[in-house]
Amino acid sequence: MEKNQDFIYTDWILIETNFRPEQLHTRETIFTIGNGYLGIRGSFEEGYPCASPATFIHGVYDPIPPLYTEMANCPDCLPLVITIEGDRFGLDQGTILQYNRELDLRQGILSRSLQWRSPSGKTIDIYLERFASMADQHVLCQRCTLTFLDFDGRIELQSGINGYPENREFNHWERLDQGKLDQGFWLHSRNRQSRLDMGIAGKINLLGVEGHSQVNAAPSYPGISATFRCSPNQTITIEKIITLFTSRDVPDPLLAAKSKLYYLPDYVTLHNANQQEWNQIWQQSDILIEGDSKAAFAIRYNIFQMLTAVSHYDEKVTIPAKTISAFFYHSHVSWDTEIFILPFLIFTQPVIARNLLNYRYHVLATDLARSDEAYQKFMQTAMLGLEEIMGSTIDGIHGASAGAVWQTVVFAFGGIQFIDDQPVAYPHLPPGWTRLQFKLYWNGEWHNFDLHPGIVTQKKSRPIGGIIFDLDGVLIDTCEYHYQSWQKLANEEKIPFNREINESLRGISDWDFLTSIIGDRQYSESQLREIMERRNRYYIQLIQNITPDNLLPGVKYLINDLRRVGLKIALGSSSKNARLLVEKLGIGEEIDSITDGYNVSKPKPAPDLFLFAAQQLGVIPRQCVVFEDGASGIDAALAAGMWVVGIGSPEKVGSAHIVVPNLVGMTWEKLQRKLQDLA
Repeated sequence: MEKNQDFIYTDWILIETNFRPEQLHTRETIFTIGNGYLGIRGSFEEGYPCASPATFIHGVYDPIPPLYTEMANCPDCLPLVITIEGDRFGLDQGTILQYNRELDLRQGILSRSLQWRSPSGKTIDIYLERFASMADQHVLCQRCTLTFLDFDGRIELQSGINGYPENREFNHWERLDQGKLDQGFWLHSRNRQSRLDMGIAGKINLLGVEGHSQVNAAPSYPGISATFRCSPNQTITIEKIITLFTSRDVPDPLLAAKSKLYYLPDYVTLHNANQQEWNQIWQQSDILIEGDSKAAFAIRYNIFQMLTAVSHYDEKVTIPAKTISAFFYHSHVSWDTEIFILPFLIFTQPVIARNLLNYRYHVLATDLARSDEAYQKFMQTAMLGLEEIMGSTIDGIHGASAGAVWQTVVFAFGGIQFIDDQPVAYPHLPPGWTRLQFKLYWNGEWHNFDLHPGIVTQKKSRPIGGIIFDLDGVLIDTCEYHYQSWQKLANEEKIPFNREINESLRGISDWDFLTSIIGDRQYSESQLREIMERRNRYYIQLIQNITPDNLLPGVKYLINDLRRVGLKIALGSSSKNARLLVEKLGIGEEIDSITDGYNVSKPKPAPDLFLFAAQQLGVIPRQCVVFEDGASGIDAALAAGMWVVGIGSPEKVGSAHIVVPNLVGMTWEKLQRKLQDLA
């Protein structure tokens, strides 16, 4: 342990021992937390004059016409107002008797413990903590424990959402709607220019006291207020759980937020899940230093900030220059940020590294429809210094630009890739180029490349060691069983339902399905849970009738062919009925490993399911082929770094490496040829 002015450094925890108002904004930055989806500055829940609270979510940008586009400060979910006999708790008034703020890197938790005396002399112990769940990127949790030491009196609590956050005096959001839930609230907002929707839902749990509470209805400030009387040495706890989605994530972010909130477990379970996820991450990314606590913490702090700033699942975003921690640079991105962070991710978090690399792939102007623009930008770079493009030639040669030109020619136009530790060309020559020739020195040898339009150097295909099948829609079609179970439920509840409605709702979660068909009908939470359990019971009863005859056409032949050549086969399905279905289909002997919803906590499109399946097979991810029929499953397999065969229409599964309508006629030989064509 080492102390330095107001900070105590341990190997894992930063402890702030004094509150200094002149350091307010600096320490808001230092105590930023996040989970790769969102970042939250270390501002106080109760607020402070001139503070800069901010919640940033990856990909949520909004223009300020005609100036620039910036990352929009999202609605603030932290506010907690504590009023003691008319005195509002705040560090700008009263007396701070004790103060500690801690950032625990091991668990990703920010906490404060303090003792405060109100202007009227009433003393209270306060403990606050928050975390952005690393186990579920759409979940934010807060807890506050209050102990009233030397008085009895009236206590008022208010907690909710501030729907009018500002980006340095500019508000990017307009309220669409808001409302209340059982001990909860919700807010539906939209960006003013980019028209991106955000849905937020929250609930409050008050422990240790009974009092009057109600949902606040102030426009853009939904929340809960509670009033009660306290007694000396009484302790109460306020738990607050928030769910957030945007229309970048799902078509209906408000519905997703409400659904997620409904099914979430209690605070302690969420806390433990977050801790377990962080433990797993640190096992891969930690650096241990003994003998110097300050250095140990500082290095872990930098790793922590990288892990919380980079998206773990979204390959359409990257890391802003100031991460997702502040307003500077308007949260614009810069290539050099990735250059410095990528090596860390490549060697400790390769799946995340792939997402970051795919971001550049997605934004490059070499989109098929934008190749002219890409070449124009290349020529601007090549001519920099020859022509006065930036007005800086007088200042000297731009060395980085010169290096970029060589890399573009060799790696982009020449298409150099390293296969089995050898450079192989896969060229994309610009229109008008009739020849491209260069040499590379690699592993003690010179490699000559003489490239012409239409001539491709054959790449070696990587070996395939494992095949992973999704279940529903790939091996069997259970849609009819789902429909029949929903129809039986609808008949009992007298809910209008038919095949057309069923088809229109395919692909969404069971909970979203239920809330869609019940419409405006009113049910309590316990009634909804009973209805859902009943529907699941009907479904399990129906699938008892499944036999091997229910295997989809082509499946049995393909599985036998794969077994013939000695390939390992796994099932990777989110269904918790997967093992029962495999048994009913009679293919248990052919399946080496089954990974289902019980094995991983994160569903598709997270890659966890397929990564776990590959691990069970003992095959590295890049040597696996996944057969999938769903967009989220395809995204999960791609994120895992696997080959993907999409089953269905190109409109639905077009992001897969290979698209086939079904498995009829599919063999190991045909699969090899298709993979070779990709290579």
